Amino acid sequence: MTFSMSDMFIIDCSLNPDSKGRRVFKKIIEEHKDLMPIDLVDYPLPHCNGWGQSAFADHNVKTLHDKLLPAKGLLFVSPVYNWDMSSVTKNFMEMLGTPYEKNNITGQVFHHKVIGIIAVSGSHNSFLAPLGLLNSFMVDFQSFIVPKHTLVAKDDFQKDGSFDMTHVNETLMYFKKMVQKLGTW
Repeated sequence: MTFSMSDMFIIDCSLNPDSKGRRVFKKIIEEHKDLMPIDLVDYPLPHCNGWGQSAFADHNVKTLHDKLLPAKGLLFVSPVYNWDMSSVTKNFMEMLGTPYEKNNITGQVFHHKVIGIIAVSGSHNSFLAPLGLLNSFMVDFQSFIVPKHTLVAKDDFQKDGSFDMTHVNETLMYFKKMVQKLGTW
């Protein structure tokens, strides 16, 4: 079974246009044309303000919901701050994982989807940072978690801004294989 670009999305959760995370995201979409890119800079989301509240009526919430609902896999490129995933990443999960009937949002964007993480941090000491978010995906949405996540740290980058894609490509390989195996779940 083959999958199209609309089956696998890569989501950039860094809002900083000069961030190392943005460089990782751009390199991945340059080398992996089978991933549909979503840059959250292009879809500013309001802060989640509680179940059934005004934030869920935002146009970008509905747009992202409709775009991602049929996906088989979602791969996040997210910065790490204070040994946890960014608030943008967590807010994205809250906004798209919660049903809101007034805007026809199902809350099923992550349900039974393959979820992968590529974290970008200032230090390799943050390797476990994605675990809290991944637990939420696993428990709250019964998502299939790619067991190999990658942390790209500040010292992985060369002076020219390049970095070694070996571990990133390993995570991508696991992600794509899991989408192929589990995408028809």
